[in-house]
Amino acid sequence: MRLAIIDIGSNSVHLLVVEVDSDGHFKVLGKEREMVRLGSGLKTHHLSEETIKRTIATLLRYRDFAKAQDASHVIATATSAVRESNNRDEFLERVKQATGIRVEILSASEEARLIALAVNHVFQLRNEVTLIVDIGGGSTEFAITRQGEPLLLRSNKLGAVRLTDKFITSDPPRKSEIHELSKHIQDNLIHTAREVRDIGFQRAVGTSGTTVALTAMATRQYQGADTGRLTLRALKKLNEDLISANLRQRRLMLTDNPQRADIIIAGGLLLEEIMSSCRMEEIESCDWALREGVLLNFLQTHSLIKKRGPTRDSPV
Repeated sequence: MRLAIIDIGSNSVHLLVVEVDSDGHFKVLGKEREMVRLGSGLKTHHLSEETIKRTIATLLRYRDFAKAQDASHVIATATSAVRESNNRDEFLERVKQATGIRVEILSASEEARLIALAVNHVFQLRNEVTLIVDIGGGSTEFAITRQGEPLLLRSNKLGAVRLTDKFITSDPPRKSEIHELSKHIQDNLIHTAREVRDIGFQRAVGTSGTTVALTAMATRQYQGADTGRLTLRALKKLNEDLISANLRQRRLMLTDNPQRADIIIAGGLLLEEIMSSCRMEEIESCDWALREGVLLNFLQTHSLIKKRGPTRDSPV
């Protein structure tokens, strides 16, 4: 069986095409990411005509790729940018008419659950109580799990695109912009951070592009060995450098993903405040996130894999 998973996020649209064998093992046939910035409409809660057309063009390309790979199912989901828009019904209908793809809008808690499913699967977490943080373009999802079961699922309307659009207009940003941005993050994290501290955790994992990019930069500049971990100390130094740099300089720093340069300051400060307020000294980086969670959920629902199936060593 071949499956195509499409994740319509607030920053990017991701495609994952896999082949699944009879034992539930799967290998990647193709992965793509297109930055469409649907989340730029979060300020007005309205998806612009430009971003809708850009997204549909991307989905047409993904649909054709999935067909070329003989995918029997195309599973498409959307998160905060579409979830919060006042023209989401129009968007869903236009996507369906243009591409034939039906898009499911995930609730905030379901988004957090699926991300946690992916992380638990790839790390084979067992008895450890694990905090999972996913910083997206429009929202940040928090999950605390033990033995694969959620103890906490929370979503905050704090995301790298949303925060950049709201607070950062200068390049480099002014001190007043950074102050207002930081205060907004602190104010909106108080309750979730308290819940996280009350439950407690033994391990922290960060998923998606922002955390992966920050970890890679900090490793190159401060941490030396590539351990897949980002320390709070290194992140603070990195954020100081990012804040003082202009867009061109940030693009050079983001060697793996220069397109993220305009939103990385907000993402970095958000992760720093999460780590500080939740009292974590380091966080592990994980490149599995929502799309892998959607895939695993489909396979489990159709009894193609057990709750604990193939590990990180599977050909993915």
